[in-house]
Amino acid sequence: MQLLAAVGSDPSLEQLWWLMDQAWQECGCDNLRVDEERYSSFYRHPVWLLNGMFIEQHSTSMGHWRAITAAAAALRPEHVVDAGGGFGNLARLLA
Repeated sequence: MQLLAAVGSDPSLEQLWWLMDQAWQECGCDNLRVDEERYSSFYRHPVWLLNGMFIEQHSTSMGHWRAITAAAAALRPEHVVDAGGGFGNLARLLA
């Protein structure tokens, strides 16, 4: 709830990015110094739950997933690995 309190119940993409930046800073991450423990903390942060829910409701993001799916399907692969980044949208679309 604290995340949504900062941006409201219907955040924009830019607000979601801002929340991710806040989580990055909160976890003490730095793009110049690799710290696996801090990165792990960042990727466990609740902002990723919000990100996953956002993507499923954001037409541009879903359009990107559909374009990736179409490109992969055109290659007619026997196996595909989900790239990650949400709740398995890409895997579901590819299936």
